Formats: sequence, C-alpha cells, structure tokens
Amino acid sequence: MLNLPLISIAVCTYNGQIHIHEQLQSLVNQDYINKEIIIVDDRSTDGTLEILKDYEQKFSFVKIYQNPTNLGYIKNFEKAISYCNGDYIALSDQDDIWDLQKLSKLKDSFNQASLLIYHNSALVDEKGKLLNKTLSQTIGYLDNNDGRNLLLNNCIAGHSIMFKRDLRNKILPFPNTIPHDHWLAYVATVTGQIQYLPETLVEYRQHNFSLTFTEHSKDNQRLVVENNDKKAEKLNLNNLRIKHLITIKSFYENDNKELKFINKIIRLLVNKPKNGFAFSLFFFLACHQQRLFKLYHKSFLSTLILIIKECKS
Repeated sequence: MLNLPLISIAVCTYNGQIHIHEQLQSLVNQDYINKEIIIVDDRSTDGTLEILKDYEQKFSFVKIYQNPTNLGYIKNFEKAISYCNGDYIALSDQDDIWDLQKLSKLKDSFNQASLLIYHNSALVDEKGKLLNKTLSQTIGYLDNNDGRNLLLNNCIAGHSIMFKRDLRNKILPFPNTIPHDHWLAYVATVTGQIQYLPETLVEYRQHNFSLTFTEHSKDNQRLVVENNDKKAEKLNLNNLRIKHLITIKSFYENDNKELKFINKIIRLLVNKPKNGFAFSLFFFLACHQQRLFKLYHKSFLSTLILIIKECKS
C-alpha cells in the first residue's frame, strides 16, 4: 500500500438519498486499496446526509463535509476537489454505479506524460436498466491534446475523469459560466495530454434529477422551451455556446493563435441571423470541421449535414 499513490474520489451530493447508497457501495468496494473518498453535501434536505454519516463512521477513508449554504454543483465540485489529498483525483456523481476495478484500471492505464484520463460509460435508466448505448456513442470521444476539438461541444463527462493533482492549480477556481467538466477537459488539452479508455467503467444513470446531464449543449440541465419552439431552442443553444467560448477564451495559457480562432467563432455566432441561414458560419465550420467536430468521428458528408443544421435558424 505504501508504494501505491493515493487516489482521491471527489463526490458531490444534493438530495440524493434514492441512489446514493448504491453509488457509495461501488466506491468503498473499489479494489484499489490506497484511496480516500471526499464527499461534500450541498445542503441536502432529504436523508442524504444521514446516509453519508453512516458511511463515514464505517470507513476511515470516507470524509464528509456539508456546505453552510447551497453552492450549486459547479462550486460544490470545486470545493470537493480542493479538499482532496491524492496524487490522482477522480470525480463522482451521486447516482451512478462504478465498476469495482475502475480506479485500478484507470491508474494502470495512465501514461506518465498525460494529465487526464477518462473512460466510456454504459447508459442506464433511472431504475438501473441498461439502455444498450454507451456515452461515447451519444456524445463522441477524443484522445489528443487539441483544445479546438472541445470548443463547440464536450465529450469528456465529469464522472469518467481521473486527473493528476498537478492539474488542480490550473483548473481552479471553476468559472460559473461553463460546466466544470468542459472547463477541466479544455484546460487539460491545452496544457498537456489526455487519454481515452474505451472500457465502460460506470453505469451512468439518465434521469431528470441528476446533478449533471449527458447533453453538454444543454448546459448540464434541460432547457425548457415553451410550446416546443425549435427556433427558441436553437437561439438558447447559440447563446450558451457564446457564453462557454467567452469563458474558454479567458484561460490564461491560450496563445494568440488560439485566441484569434476563438474570437472568430464568437463573432460568427453573435452575428448569426435569427432567421435564415448563416452562410459565413457555415463556410468557417466546414473549413475547420476536422477539428471542431472531430469528437463525433463521422464521415465528411455526415459532418457537413450536421454543420448545415447548426447554421439554420
């Protein structure tokens, strides 16, 4: 055990009593021995805290904290990560189920030059039934260090991430204007190397009440559009991307070439017509489709169809 690096698991909870026991069982029973589980509860009003305290009493490597006020999931993860002592830090939602070898498999696969590794996940419904689809099939995957791949969309889900402690000083504090996993993934690609492990090491629960949500484009929460207004939904998505890009642009290690590229996308999105087709945006996205849409691993024709949909109001 003394020769094994410490791995911290940062868990955030909020009113998760329905599924938290099943998730905690998959965490405390990980086959990797030298671990700590840091759980920060964001002022739950159900029985979550009582369940957490029971685990803290039973397992010496479980540490529980509760916020004095509700912080929201982004700042709650920031706080949990700041409490971690491990050489490696893994993130956990409150309602998934981990493969019992997840930590050891990620650690054994971690290349020395990499800052971050993440894995594929199996999608399950609220009751834990497999949906016969993986997360990479839904939102794609990447295994490189090109930050442009993550400018428009993110495929690196927080629950699948393990990163080296060296990355912590670069990612914190988390900005409130972008999902924490998108920010973390982008910073890792800009400052180092990331890895993708194709194995499905988590059963990722899909339901309306999860703290995070599969579709990055919906900012980890469902966008409510009255009367199923597709035009309003596209406008919301466009504004959301602008907000994310402005945040990404603020990262202090972006070089001038990258800043120029990001500013160009922002201008095109800001000037996107509310009615009709955005021709300037189309030509730019088509020209850079190999980078901006690489995570989907689609053919040129399929990517072109996707770009056309992006440019329609």
